Amino acid sequence: MTAPVDPAPLERVASPPRSSGVRHGQDRTDLPRHLRSDHRLNAREQVAETRVDDAEVHPEHDAVVRSAPSDTGVAPAGYGRPGNWSRVKYTQHEAEHEVTLSPQAPATAVIILLHGLGADGWDFVPIVNELGLPDSVPVRFVFPHAPVRPVTVNGGYKMRAWYDIRSFTPEGRADAAGLAEASRRTAEYIRRETDAGVPASRVVLAGFSQGGAVALEAGLRYPDRLAGILAMSTYLPFPETLAVERAAANEDVPILMCHGREDPMVPFWMGTECRDALTSLGYPVEWHDYPMQHEVCMAELADVSRWLRARLA
Repeated sequence: MTAPVDPAPLERVASPPRSSGVRHGQDRTDLPRHLRSDHRLNAREQVAETRVDDAEVHPEHDAVVRSAPSDTGVAPAGYGRPGNWSRVKYTQHEAEHEVTLSPQAPATAVIILLHGLGADGWDFVPIVNELGLPDSVPVRFVFPHAPVRPVTVNGGYKMRAWYDIRSFTPEGRADAAGLAEASRRTAEYIRRETDAGVPASRVVLAGFSQGGAVALEAGLRYPDRLAGILAMSTYLPFPETLAVERAAANEDVPILMCHGREDPMVPFWMGTECRDALTSLGYPVEWHDYPMQHEVCMAELADVSRWLRARLA
């Protein structure tokens, strides 16, 4: 019997530890591997604590990075500088199926971010304050947990996954039933927010890798207009079905795609294939690529922050 493969190498993700706590001046070893600054960027990291009210907060998720978000080491004006950085205060809560960060003021916008294979909703919590979104736009962040299921390419090893991956081929990179289930569940998260008073036009659907594939699958078929779709290091599972299944309400929804040129898990060509398929259907895709592997770098977070500000202003 083949030994199960560690899920972390598959998508270079790992759930953060739940006990170590980070304080000002310590190294960012608590961050998931794909969220740490690429050593090639020579980013100088400084850590500060996020102010969170919830007494059940895991302290290691309160750290944020302020570092120059570019491969030149120069930050754009207003980004990552202590004098201009917005310290939004959030209440952090974990339910059975998701982690939620809520602003003190009533939320006027929502970002739903889906993690990658083998991770969980905590994986992207550390980026919230790194995005530096203004406190003038109260944003609620929702980080759902994927269900635990066997993953074929990992020898049937059970891990959190939005759907099964049978092989790293166009035909086997997603199972239709699992993807449809994940898409329905994501749509329910959007409807929950609209029921709470935030219109779909103020909801950004985002995802990394497998989570990005679900964000595209669900967002482009959602019947009400969304604020935008953020797809990081991902691909389009079934491009041939999108033309007949896409929703008219989101036929020109803004899409931001980011991908590493050296990605060994979701190869660069899969990202450009996705981009080209979307643009051929008339979607306005903003594309950025970076000298990185299957991860998120500071230059990418700077581009994401700028794009989110434009969508939610």
